[in-house]
Amino acid sequence: MKKQTTAVKKPAVKKPAAKKPAAKKQPAVKKPAAKKPAGKKQPAAQKPAAKKPAATGGNLAKALADLRTLALEMRERSSFRVQFEDHHVMPAGEIDNWQEIVREVSADASYTIPAELREVYALTGGFDFHWSCVADEGVFTGSIVLASLPELFQRDDEQKTPMKKCMAMWRRVDTVSDDSYAALRVDGGAAGVGCTFFKNGKPTKATWSLPDYILAAADHIGALGWQTGDTRKAEKIVRTYAAY
Repeated sequence: MKKQTTAVKKPAVKKPAAKKPAAKKQPAVKKPAAKKPAGKKQPAAQKPAAKKPAATGGNLAKALADLRTLALEMRERSSFRVQFEDHHVMPAGEIDNWQEIVREVSADASYTIPAELREVYALTGGFDFHWSCVADEGVFTGSIVLASLPELFQRDDEQKTPMKKCMAMWRRVDTVSDDSYAALRVDGGAAGVGCTFFKNGKPTKATWSLPDYILAAADHIGALGWQTGDTRKAEKIVRTYAAY
């Protein structure tokens, strides 16, 4: 009798699935950055040309001459009481001699009188100008008391005070009252001077060069309070009375 053989089934071998070749990554295409519309170039801002300081010599001489003319006109009007007294004008040689005196007395052989002082005192020796006007609108007053050049270094009433000490103080150049005045320093020498107005004995923010102070004082005819307030209305009235 034949033995029956049972066929042993071999387990089916699973074929590994065929791997699809990995797709090569394409390099990312960079989109060109969107160009911003070019803005119109603004023209470079041009700095304003520096203004050259106006020469004050001619202006100052005219202002002083106009002031004297006004004083004469005031004297002819019954509405005014006027005092105008000029001091001696020092020629250039005298100013040089005064500089030598200052050097010797102050024991400062290198001291130089500032150019602004030379400019002013070549045109005027200083003066006293006081006026009052009785008008329908009221009584108006004014003054310009411009010190002489020697007074800026040592006044007659300071003879007991050494000149060097006087020069280290504020020097009055225009006196309105005992505690209201314009003053400057002369101890800076060639470095120049600046003019500051003092009110009630204290310095204010009102400052000028000396030539500019005199120009402004003449323009305002020395009306009381012009350095720190608006006196144009009073000045107009006074000028009208002086002219007629």
